[in-house]
Amino acid sequence: MQGQQGAGLLIGLLCVLLVALPIGALISAVILRAACSIFNKLAGSEKSVPEPGFGKALGITAATLVVNVLVGIVIGLVFGAGAVAAGANPAQTQILVNLISMPAGVLVMSGMLTAMLPSSFGKSLLITLIAYAIIIAIAVVVGLVIAVVGVGMWGIGR
Repeated sequence: MQGQQGAGLLIGLLCVLLVALPIGALISAVILRAACSIFNKLAGSEKSVPEPGFGKALGITAATLVVNVLVGIVIGLVFGAGAVAAGANPAQTQILVNLISMPAGVLVMSGMLTAMLPSSFGKSLLITLIAYAIIIAIAVVVGLVIAVVGVGMWGIGR
């Protein structure tokens, strides 16, 4: 039984690495380009940031992902060790780590944009916030579609 569970876990991990990660990277690159475009429309031509090509946007999102993973590991280790030493609840510690990782992710992405685009940190921060707003909007739409389909399926089953 253990061997089957391990094989299932390995297959799931391979699916994530081979399917979900590339699709997520492509979507992130499109969102970054859209965020730059929206920023440029809001800021005007004299304060614009050049919209990265698709390949560069993909590189920026990949580099940001790597740095965010490393920062998340460090935050998790630091707070995890502190929580173990203090005897804290693991679930509450995980929530705390996630809450701390969110603003760290915004700062990391802003820093990566500053380093990889001809942009100031302030402009990069605004582009990052626009990208997060796009992501939240997409999540809301997907959530609403799932809810409507779920309610429809529930109604059909009655």
